[in-house]
Amino acid sequence: MLNKKKIIIIVSIIIVIIYILTTFEMIERDNFKYRKYGINFTNSPFHNKNDNYDQTLVKLEKLRFLQKEGYINEEEFVARKTQILDQFTQTTLPPVKSYAHIVGNSDQPAKNNRTGFIYPKVIEYYEEFYNQYGHIENKTHYILQKPSNITIDIMIPFPSFRVNRTLQGIERWSLPNKIPCDSFTVSDLFPGAKSNLVFYQNRDQNFLTEQRFLNAVNSAPWRKCFNDVKFAYANIPQHEDSYPSGVSKMFYKYFDYNIGPPSDFFFWLESDVNPLKKDWLIELFRVTITMLEARQNKPFYSLGSNARHYINKPGETRASQVYHINGNALYWRDKSWYDSFLVKVENWSRKTNFFDCDITYYMEVNENWNSVKEIAQEFIFYEFIQNLGHDSYNEIEFSIKNPRTYLVHS
Repeated sequence: MLNKKKIIIIVSIIIVIIYILTTFEMIERDNFKYRKYGINFTNSPFHNKNDNYDQTLVKLEKLRFLQKEGYINEEEFVARKTQILDQFTQTTLPPVKSYAHIVGNSDQPAKNNRTGFIYPKVIEYYEEFYNQYGHIENKTHYILQKPSNITIDIMIPFPSFRVNRTLQGIERWSLPNKIPCDSFTVSDLFPGAKSNLVFYQNRDQNFLTEQRFLNAVNSAPWRKCFNDVKFAYANIPQHEDSYPSGVSKMFYKYFDYNIGPPSDFFFWLESDVNPLKKDWLIELFRVTITMLEARQNKPFYSLGSNARHYINKPGETRASQVYHINGNALYWRDKSWYDSFLVKVENWSRKTNFFDCDITYYMEVNENWNSVKEIAQEFIFYEFIQNLGHDSYNEIEFSIKNPRTYLVHS
């Protein structure tokens, strides 16, 4: 008959065995997760579980999801996975420089001060390191850095008497199908990229208004989508602040670097712009970065929609009204194109005081053609946003019919 002491010993042994089996099961489960990506950590220092181990696994799972959902292709998946593993190596092992050296660049470097674009670096690991840690799939790592090192601000202009309407406009972003970013933020998908939410008022600073906006934004489920919330003020005198000239003054003044936070691009988004699909902020960055790559990192002036609404009397409508890029669009925020072009439009004697129409109106006039013929390609029509004027539409039907459209101005 077992005495009490023997029972305690047997129970203790059973507990130890269960613990060991459970531990091995957890390790094997983690190794299985990694093997999904073709990586075997069994004989490497990564076998010991730690916070960095978990964080890397989460990144890899996110990356696989992005590939599965079609956000990135196989080539980009491999490049990003390699980059994640390289970062993991640097934080888990002694400095990489002890085990590797930079061979050079895969091409001539194309550094851009605004976008931060750099061609892939080529890193070659020494044979000893490669043999010891065989989980590294290739002896050479290609670390791809896309031109995503940019800031695009969502800038919401509004007059001081339309605070409530502006708040209502951002409240609908909390709906599941209208949220700016859902599972992933801008920085998750485009490392180095940033986006601020900027509220731009026509008059001078109002602390009570700022607090109302901060309360609304900080309690919203989409707060994570923006790096910061900023406020900017045009300080337009009342006697100059009539419609539409007051709005145009706000637009031109925003190219002054002393107004609002610094940024590479800003999206002028009025309160009557309605999101059709979730992740519209993500799509804005994807479109912008893709366009910059296609243009070899040369920034464009504007990207947006022409008039897509029904025209009653097309024969009596000026071309600039139909073919202009609606004001709710993406703009390169650089004073150089203001100084070389926009200032001419702003001071033009034939302007209508609708800044978006005036830009195209100025360009279509024969007398101005020689000065604008080389910049026409800087204005890009793209249906990320559509300007429907006063036309009515069914959101679901319109969204299905227009898969590349994420925002509607109407």
